[in-house]
Amino acid sequence: MSDFAITRLPPNDARLAYPLVRLVDPSVELAAWLAFARAARGKRRGIIVATRLGRPYPSGMFHYCFTRDLTLGRVVTADYFVALDILDPRPLANAMVAALEALARGLACDAVRSVVRDRTSLLADCLLANGHAPEASVYVKTLSQDYTNPLGR
Repeated sequence: MSDFAITRLPPNDARLAYPLVRLVDPSVELAAWLAFARAARGKRRGIIVATRLGRPYPSGMFHYCFTRDLTLGRVVTADYFVALDILDPRPLANAMVAALEALARGLACDAVRSVVRDRTSLLADCLLANGHAPEASVYVKTLSQDYTNPLGR
């Protein structure tokens, strides 16, 4: 039996998960997170949280979305993945990886993709231990607000 309840983030509980978001990216403002959480509802996208049984605050979280990949087919991508437990976060991380894989199977996906944003190796280690493999490196460049789209959109 797991020590965690893993569920979709209830709409009114987005504020409870905000400290986890800040662990992954301290620059995220509360208003931006609340808007993101409101928009992340539906069968093909959402936010999953893990709460230690008997506790009100989430200990883990990931955002997911369903996409189609040219080579992988139907994919669930998990992002903003975080597992926080003072004593040992591995059981929590493993439970969340299992929940992600169950979600992907429920959506008839061919693959799971996880974006690891934290700088520790815990989540990457848990993913590797559960059969996941590195796929690619991701590079990001933010564009200024005055950017003009050459396609006219």
